[in-house]
This record gives sequence, structure tokens and C-alpha cells, in this order.
Amino acid sequence: MSTIVHPTPPEKRFWLNKDADTRQKWSIDFYINHPDAKKILADFLQKLAHCVRANTHGAMLIIGEPGSGKTKLTAVMKQTATDLYGREDEEKTICPVIQFAVPNPCTPFEFSVAILTALNDPNPRGRRKIKATMDAAELLLKDCEVRLVLLDNFHDIPAKRAVRGIELVGTRLRELIDSSVALWVFLGTTDSLKVVDTDTQLIKRVAYRAHLNYFDIASKQSGQTFTTVLAKTDEWLPLAEPSCICEVGNRWRMYVATEGIFDRLLKLVDHGWFIAFDAGREVMSLEDLQQAYVLVHGPTADKDNPFHPSFVKRRLVDVGDPYETLRGPA
Repeated sequence: MSTIVHPTPPEKRFWLNKDADTRQKWSIDFYINHPDAKKILADFLQKLAHCVRANTHGAMLIIGEPGSGKTKLTAVMKQTATDLYGREDEEKTICPVIQFAVPNPCTPFEFSVAILTALNDPNPRGRRKIKATMDAAELLLKDCEVRLVLLDNFHDIPAKRAVRGIELVGTRLRELIDSSVALWVFLGTTDSLKVVDTDTQLIKRVAYRAHLNYFDIASKQSGQTFTTVLAKTDEWLPLAEPSCICEVGNRWRMYVATEGIFDRLLKLVDHGWFIAFDAGREVMSLEDLQQAYVLVHGPTADKDNPFHPSFVKRRLVDVGDPYETLRGPA
């Protein structure tokens, strides 16, 4: 069975004498295969292979709040499916993966248009009858050998439709799933459940549900997971020396500064390594992270900056703090 191959970071000494552009490209592209994502990707690979092997369809619902890493996860899924099922054909267009967001207006017809657009149909709205457009979307899903459909912002459907509208959209999604030989991956926040759970038939088709959670350090196990993420992040930083983020006593600073949100962690260290490099150093320090924190969150008093010596250990979820609304109070 195929496996997902993740690139491995080079040895730290590789970065000696490398320019900023080379380092920045690496920093943008790296991916941390943390436990939640690793399990989802393993299941994804098996379900994708089953759809092709059994000439059938499948679906997954990936629930994650903003910044939990859904974008990075789908990039891996997209590349994997493209590598496995992409091929050239002189007679027709082969498109193993399509990706699109919930359309606006959010209607059964617009979902068909979105699919045709993703498949590079030259005139997705050019058919005279609505049914012709909807039939064309179903036909091309098979004819173009689509094996993976990534549907972003699935939670937008309840925001754009009343209950009856959600039911109509759910019915259309069920029709599209049934007409394909593909794995459908729906990505969104917990509001996505309002769509899936409105249709008993859609519930059956989207039985798989997984959560891409923010990290925490509330238990020994979760704390070890966050420590692993920090260690892997440090391995990927384009600096010739290990940074301070894995040092004993700094884990809580990294957690408080990011609230365990994967996207915030990446933004913080991306600024931090460059500040160190720009100063002519190959190691990222707490002082660098102190400046990086300001670049991510804006001007902050020293006493409210987790990397300043005067900071008193606390979560930043109070009124006026960065995570007052993004994650909620303790």
C-alpha cells in the first residue's frame, strides 16, 4: 500500500552561508506531521485507495477551528493524490484533484458551476438549462478521473442558507458524491455538522469525522505532543544552530504566546528565525521571539509579552488579550 512521504529537514549545518531567500522558501514550505494530522492522513490514504480500488466513492469531514492547520493538511492531501493518480492523456483532460470553497450564492446549481470551474470548463454557465449544468458536473467528475474533491469552508453553508436551503444543498452534495469515483473531503469548523446532520442519507455518506484540534499542555500526554511539535519545528527552522524553543522552561512561553494554535506557532517562529538571521546569528533567542511576538500581535507592553523577563506566567485570554475571542477563556 502507498504511503505519504514527508520531506525531512537537512542537518543544521546545511544552513551555513545560505541566503535569506533560500531560507524563507524552506520556512514557508515545511510541514509538521503532528499526531492529529498523522492519524487523519493515514485514514485519508486508505479511504482514497479504497475509492479507486472498489470503483466507489467516500467522504470525510475534517473539523478544525481557524489556525488549526487545515490548509497545510489539505496541501499534503492534494499533492499525494496528484502524485498517485495524475497522468497524461492526449484524448481527454485528467484532473485527479479539484479544490474549491462553498460558493456564494450557496445553491445546488452554484455547486455544479464551482465543480465545472475547478475542472477548467471553458463556459461553466453556458448551458441553457440548469439540469444540463448539473448533469455536466456529474459527468465530468468521472470523465476527468477526479479522485479527490477538497471542499473548503464547509461551515459557510449554514451561514448562507436557512434550514430548507441547507437540506437542498445537502441533497445536491449527496448526488454529486454518488455520481463520482472519488473521496470527498469536507473541511470546516464545528458548524459543518449542521450541514451533514440535516440529511439522513448524507449522514451515512459522511460517517467519518475527525477533529484537528489546537494543542494544549493540560495533561502529560498533550504536553508531550506539544513538546514534540516544538522539537520538530526547531528541526525545520532554517538556522544552523538549535533554537531556544525546546529548552526546559520555554515550552510554556511558546504555548502562552500561541495558545496552542498551529498557525500562530508558524507565524511566530517564521518572524523569529529571520530576526536572528538578520542580526547575523544562527540561533533564535528569547529576545528574537519577544520581537516576533510584537510583529504577530502588535505593540505589547513588556509585562504582557510571554518572552520578556517581566512576564508573569498566565494565559492570554483575558479582556484585551490576543486570545480573548479566538479560543476563549480558561
